[in-house]
Amino acid sequence: MTGNQVRLFAGMLLTTVLVTGCAVPPKGGQGISQGGSIEQLIAQADRAQPIRAAELRIQAAKMALQMGDQMQVSAILQPIDRAILPPNLRFEVARLQAGAAIEQSDAGTALSYLNPAQFGDLSQDQQAELSLLRSQAYGQQSNSLAAALELVTVAQNQIGDEQRNTHAEIWKLLQQSDTESLVAASFNNYGFYQQGWIELTLSLSKSSDLSSQRDALLQWQKLWEAHPANTNPPEVLSALLNAELLMAKRIMVALPFSKQFAQPAEMIAEGVAAARYARAQQGLPVPELISVDTEQFNSAADLMAEAQSINADLIIGPLKPNLIDQLSSYAKLPVPTLVFNPANTPTDGLYQLDLSSDQEVRQVVERAIQEGAQRFAVVTPAAPWGQKIKQDYLTAIEQHQGQVATTLDYDPTTDLSAQVSQLLNTDQSDARYREIRRILGQKPEFDERPRRDIDAILLTAQPQEARQIKPMLAYHFAGSYPVYASSHLYEGDANATRDIDLNGIRFPDIPWTLNAEDPLHLSLATERTDTYSRLGRLYALGIDAFDIHPYLLQLAASRDIYVDGQTGRLNIDTARRVQRHLTWAVFDQGLAVPLGPVEKVLPEATTPESAQTAITEN
Repeated sequence: MTGNQVRLFAGMLLTTVLVTGCAVPPKGGQGISQGGSIEQLIAQADRAQPIRAAELRIQAAKMALQMGDQMQVSAILQPIDRAILPPNLRFEVARLQAGAAIEQSDAGTALSYLNPAQFGDLSQDQQAELSLLRSQAYGQQSNSLAAALELVTVAQNQIGDEQRNTHAEIWKLLQQSDTESLVAASFNNYGFYQQGWIELTLSLSKSSDLSSQRDALLQWQKLWEAHPANTNPPEVLSALLNAELLMAKRIMVALPFSKQFAQPAEMIAEGVAAARYARAQQGLPVPELISVDTEQFNSAADLMAEAQSINADLIIGPLKPNLIDQLSSYAKLPVPTLVFNPANTPTDGLYQLDLSSDQEVRQVVERAIQEGAQRFAVVTPAAPWGQKIKQDYLTAIEQHQGQVATTLDYDPTTDLSAQVSQLLNTDQSDARYREIRRILGQKPEFDERPRRDIDAILLTAQPQEARQIKPMLAYHFAGSYPVYASSHLYEGDANATRDIDLNGIRFPDIPWTLNAEDPLHLSLATERTDTYSRLGRLYALGIDAFDIHPYLLQLAASRDIYVDGQTGRLNIDTARRVQRHLTWAVFDQGLAVPLGPVEKVLPEATTPESAQTAITEN
């Protein structure tokens, strides 16, 4: 795989879905006394014997939970002496206390309530609830391994789809665990169930591509034949086992090598050839590549006929949308085809790998919302390509329940300062100041402020324009607003002096651009001068097309299987379009440096006012 590490998709932590029913009791008043309010129940408890008092307080706590008052739950249950309670009531109190703590993201307190040693023998259902709550608490602490091992206990008492779903969560959590922790856990003498999962994860983590992972899984199966992960595997492992590799012996590279798109076509083809060469250098079998110019074909039918005439096992290309649209009209393609633009309609045998902006823009919006923003100013070029991206922003914001406070379609040929001032309403602020000064006949003190109904600014701009717009935001008193941008603003090569004005901007880009030490990139850079340019991303596109082609069937079988490629972490959705999960960076001292996990970055609380001007009489 030319050094590109391939792994099964780690996924997001989903145990919240599994444990919600344990943290909050059922709706509809089940198990809640109909004899009065929370205050009345507590008053009765204060007069009752200890066991009855605990029962009444438990009922009151359930009522408080139904009203979403977790703080009150803790206060209601605090006076109970759990040491004198029978096991069932002791567990019920701990369950409610832990659930309230988890709702408040206080995992440490929750785990202190959930120590298994304090309960004695529990029923099967209670043991499942205990393990689910402990798994959720460990998840809040980012202890994925501990969370997974708790779910292993839950899965032992499940069957069918319920168990398979839990197995899927176990696998995702184990994929998030670091190898060092897994190796240490393998020496802890866990039981059969836990040990089998740990050994499975370790065996696949040592493999560098999906083919060798499949071999490792087959070997694990021989040793753990009776393990539940073998008898009832999660979907991702089933896909890894059952989906065949696409072992192409001859690939037709079909691109427009003449006319308008000749240069992009050549760059993609060079990427394909470079990836093939890198694989051959590793001693691995490689297919024959046959290049054809799609400009010589009048239709997709002609293209497909050519592929069949040369006995091609796979087509890489075409690039032009009109041919791709024609291919998407087939019920099933006779030759599997990996195209470089989105298709109109999902079609059996048609896979799509593209650099279209919609995926990138969606990830920009998702990150901004994850970091606390809800109200956005969207800044895009007035040119047609900028308007397409603007619509991508608006669509993504709507899909994530955000709000568009204002937009700016900027024109780089006119005064950018005036355009930014209008965006932020500081032009209105200044106009109001001049009017008040005219009415008062004297000079008041003036504090210009931008509009306060935005949380973050979403920017798409070419590098030169971005380096003007970012300082303009600070000039117009909006320098504290976080700015998220698409990758268009990055030249691709490090230049601290040139990019110092971009400091603080967060943006996603492909690994090819942000990882300057990648061996394949360095190798191509010795022969080409444009590998770090915006157009140079096409080399990465060609490399990924070749690298993922053997695994197209496996990737299409499960969205939880991915390949770490040059254009992102790649998995395939149900429409057979490759989804590219990008790498994040932030400009710091003029350099694009890796950006860590999601964090809260909003400025001090703002009020939803269109503009404010603080004026006092002098």
